[in-house]
Amino acid sequence: MEYMERQVVMRYDGTFAGLLCAAQEASRLTAVPHHRLDFKSQDEGEELFEEPLDIQTDLGLARQIWRKAAAQGYAAGLRTCFDAYCSDSPGKNNHTGRVLCAMLREAARAVGPCAAQHLARSKLMFLDNLNDPDILSVVTAARRCRNQAQKITGLIRFSELVDGLWYSAISPDCDVLPLIAPHFALRFASQRFMIHDLRRSTAIVHEPGAAWRILDGVFLPDGMQVSNLPCTEKEFLIREHWRRYFSSIAIEARRNPRLQASFMPKKYWAGLPEMCDNGILYTSRLPSKKEAL
Repeated sequence: MEYMERQVVMRYDGTFAGLLCAAQEASRLTAVPHHRLDFKSQDEGEELFEEPLDIQTDLGLARQIWRKAAAQGYAAGLRTCFDAYCSDSPGKNNHTGRVLCAMLREAARAVGPCAAQHLARSKLMFLDNLNDPDILSVVTAARRCRNQAQKITGLIRFSELVDGLWYSAISPDCDVLPLIAPHFALRFASQRFMIHDLRRSTAIVHEPGAAWRILDGVFLPDGMQVSNLPCTEKEFLIREHWRRYFSSIAIEARRNPRLQASFMPKKYWAGLPEMCDNGILYTSRLPSKKEAL
């Protein structure tokens, strides 16, 4: 009865593994109504009279929770929750935590002689209930994150540095690195490359013959900008040839900057040589033919 009268706050370390552990703990509080659960990371402030339940992150337990729920048919739902967690949606911690909690509660109910029938029905219809504001928010946030990851996958440009590293800098709204890392690791398995998220100071790092990693706290050297990284002469030559090619195939009479920006948003132009004058610079318009040459 004590839980029925107040909001229950699950405080975790801000990682998805921590959120899984918090959702697992919350799923056991059967007396707590769905709408009275809050999930907060440690960097979020506490409210007056708030008594949060501090959840310790256990990577082994998080993997176990994921595998068990995935084996019961909730793999797609888990992936959707992870994509929503990587988005920039406001309130994503609460919405994603509540959906994970409900998912784990639903899986726990699948016991007894009718377990298989109940599980098959619940797992297929779980995320289809868009009347639930939490599910609607998670599905919408996941879709936004996936769309952004898809766009960035096609717009990333690598630059060859003098030390042999292929480097690319991005500044996405969502944390898309976990979504795009498997694609690039498979496509460039024999290359040393880094995809650097400047906004979050994180980076995908890949070495030939090794698994890709996402590192935190990755910064450029003091005083260095992306536009003046030490690239090879071949890299500058390729950029110039690409700009000339881009300019030469353009049909001036059919230029449509607004349509182009709808497929290739301006916020991604910073890393595209064909949209810049010198190195990686921001611009608000398409370069003229004279500028491109």
